Amino acid sequence: MHFKPKTAKEIYDRLLELMRRRMRRYVQKNMRPCPMNCTKAVLDRDNVVVGCAGCGSHNIDRCRRAENFVSVSSKDDLVTEWKNRFRNPELVLREHQGEAALLWTLGIWDNYEEFIKKQFGPPDAK
Repeated sequence: MHFKPKTAKEIYDRLLELMRRRMRRYVQKNMRPCPMNCTKAVLDRDNVVVGCAGCGSHNIDRCRRAENFVSVSSKDDLVTEWKNRFRNPELVLREHQGEAALLWTLGIWDNYEEFIKKQFGPPDAK
């Protein structure tokens, strides 16, 4: 077998693609209509979602009436939340192993904070 190594540019582009994909999925998951993401969620004594007062659903994963759904967070807030979570190197190692491996391969992991500032800018105050 013959392997052709990827260039650093190809690896870097793949890293950015993975990061964008993860962010998009995070936003989609937290914006989908369901009682877990709705401001009208019904909570029990332990602040655990048990249903929704807006659509009458008792299934925390399904919204009965998407037209009554009111998202807990805006899209911009979720993007900022994801970026702030990605700033934490321990969380990246635990939840984003693919990106962490590419960061290590490119030698970026040693200067992680610098890379994050370049990609996301300074941290948002929240």
